[in-house]
Amino acid sequence: MGPSVREHESHSNNRKLSEAKAGIKTSDYSNEHSLLHPDGSIVKESEVHIEEAVISEPNQEPASRDDLVDLSLTYGLTHQPLPELQDWKLFQSKFREIVDKTASFDDPVPPTMGYTLGDDGPPPFYAGHSAEGRGRGLFASRDIKKGELTHDGTSSDIMFPDAMSWRRYIFSLPRDRACDMIEWPWTQQTEDGTFRIFSAINISVLFNGSSEAANINPTSSPSSKFYATRDIKRGEELLYDYRIYDTVWHKVGLVKRWYDHGMIKV
Repeated sequence: MGPSVREHESHSNNRKLSEAKAGIKTSDYSNEHSLLHPDGSIVKESEVHIEEAVISEPNQEPASRDDLVDLSLTYGLTHQPLPELQDWKLFQSKFREIVDKTASFDDPVPPTMGYTLGDDGPPPFYAGHSAEGRGRGLFASRDIKKGELTHDGTSSDIMFPDAMSWRRYIFSLPRDRACDMIEWPWTQQTEDGTFRIFSAINISVLFNGSSEAANINPTSSPSSKFYATRDIKRGEELLYDYRIYDTVWHKVGLVKRWYDHGMIKV
């Protein structure tokens, strides 16, 4: 079944949100110029999926994840399809090809169910669509007790060594998949104090955020282990406070851009 008009508009709006987050401009604009590819070559706009990725200036104010949630609600990004197994497999193969040839994705739990959490099989959540207007999200597959380990990013997350490796990865993906992978990553301070770009290539990347209704959170900002902050009923959406991780795109070589009536404002 082909995409509906609303789905087409949603993907277009998704690009706006993604660009605001990562400082990337897609081909909604002129088709008559060339651009600089991350490998240094000059290519025509029609030959790539994403047109430009820019390095930030040190004094530019980064966008917060709460800002991005507001943008998402404003643009109505609530009808995006859930990635299928073949989509996750593509993300994995491209990550291995472009970013880390030693990366292993041999988890017996398929990415459509998450990953192996300890000895208990997949984590206690499943992917679906939020009734609260948040779009895609994760929901408790069973009752979860307060204090229970709900998500372990150390078994799930991927890390990009620098902004250029992330850009090359984005350039390697088909447009719709690239839009997803632009929307999902976050910045996180590692144990050595440096900021890196993180993401995940399974449904655990679909957590939505809420500063007021969060029911899972890590114990500290460098930690990737999420614990239930209260008892959670089966079917409840799992939310964490996006502010737990400092959003500093400029520290990883990316920049924020805002939109006004569909036009880029730097």
